[in-house]
Amino acid sequence: MARPYLLLAFCAGLGALGYALLIRRFWIRELSYRATALIACGCVWVTLATFGVLAFLGHADGLSLAVAWWLAFSGGLWYQDVRMRGS
Repeated sequence: MARPYLLLAFCAGLGALGYALLIRRFWIRELSYRATALIACGCVWVTLATFGVLAFLGHADGLSLAVAWWLAFSGGLWYQDVRMRGS
């Protein structure tokens, strides 16, 4: 039963890693590889946590997963940006 959830969480991490690398390449060149890995790990964690919450509530909603992933990615990117600037 856990395999589909782990597979989707793994894909969420790969997607976040790819997206962060594209942002690093074309927008924020100072973003380190460590920071991109941390953002991807955060997205995996949030995806798994969202699965748990949705399973507890008794319904699965793809939009909830997408919103949670996007908030995790954006929050991680913001945090890394603030850390880089020293604010």
